[in-house]
Amino acid sequence: MIRRPAPVLVALGAAAGASYYLFYPHPSRSAPSSQKAPLSPSHFTPSTVLSNEPCGPDTKLLRLAVSPNLLPHHRFSFGPVWSVFIKDDDIQVERPYTPLEGIDDQGHMSFWIKKYPKGEVGRWLHAKSVGETIELRGPLTTWPWKDDTWDEVVMVRIPYPL
Repeated sequence: MIRRPAPVLVALGAAAGASYYLFYPHPSRSAPSSQKAPLSPSHFTPSTVLSNEPCGPDTKLLRLAVSPNLLPHHRFSFGPVWSVFIKDDDIQVERPYTPLEGIDDQGHMSFWIKKYPKGEVGRWLHAKSVGETIELRGPLTTWPWKDDTWDEVVMVRIPYPL
């Protein structure tokens, strides 16, 4: 006679396996931080807040600096439209932000940051002061722009919330 496991034991085993997979830290599911490796999508790099100036009731112009020795040598391959992910260290969430004018030789980047009522990272960035450290990873191509491909590009801003 073959005995079958009780449905409760099968359910407990499945729950234990799913919990292990979802909650056990694994390098493939999180990007580490590196203070010595060049800026890359595979890890977070520290940057310093140069300024965080109010531009309106819910917007700020945030300027960050990555150490020049952490800039990749192949910056020309960033592409014309790219972004970096900025990590909120308080709740371990990251969001993509596109630099307004790219990155210069000193590692300076400027970002237009809008604070939304339920936007955690935007509110966190609005509270940052000069000299504080913010971790970012990237660059990642946001849009594969190709010269002489489009005659006209129209961008539409959808109001928040949808």
